[in-house]
Amino acid sequence: LSLVGDIIINMGMNSMKHAHNQVERSLKETLVHTPFTTLPAWWIGIIGLIGGEAANLVAYGYAPASIVTPVGAVGVLTNVLITTLGLKERLTFKQVVGVVLVVGGVVLVVYAAPTTTVIINTDTLFEDWIWRPQFAAYCSILVAMLPPLLWLGRTHSRRHVLIPITTCALIGTCTVVCAKTFSSVLSSSLSGGEGGGWSSPVP
Repeated sequence: LSLVGDIIINMGMNSMKHAHNQVERSLKETLVHTPFTTLPAWWIGIIGLIGGEAANLVAYGYAPASIVTPVGAVGVLTNVLITTLGLKERLTFKQVVGVVLVVGGVVLVVYAAPTTTVIINTDTLFEDWIWRPQFAAYCSILVAMLPPLLWLGRTHSRRHVLIPITTCALIGTCTVVCAKTFSSVLSSSLSGGEGGGWSSPVP
């Protein structure tokens, strides 16, 4: 499910890229700016992004995050194929090496990932997860690293690509944690037939 979702996401992103290319081509040929929101390709891309992310969200509820997250990197392979064959962009040797390394890394991570799925429900969310030293350490690292990275990114991001990459990776961990928690709580509520945990915003 996660793999299919990531493929749909990449198809949607490239559909939006195609729409933007159409706008640029039209501007050069006719000197008339066409809003990209009027193009069907852009809306197909938006629908693809939403649908793919929804599939990822569902996958987090039924599989470990250590598997769902790296599987998303396989979308890089899909993106290279679409941009090369569909958008006619040039494929370089560095891109090929990068794709091979990404696929190899995903295989290693998935092979070493735990086979058990963590179940999170509203009754034990705070006791089992929020009020634990591990979560406090995670939040401390996040709060300590994000401000200096955001400050450095304003002046050094063009020369040091690791700064924006690290910033995006840190912010991405928040997305993974929130998506995993929400999807797990939702799936456990649906499978147990108990919806009372959603009656209050505070577990």
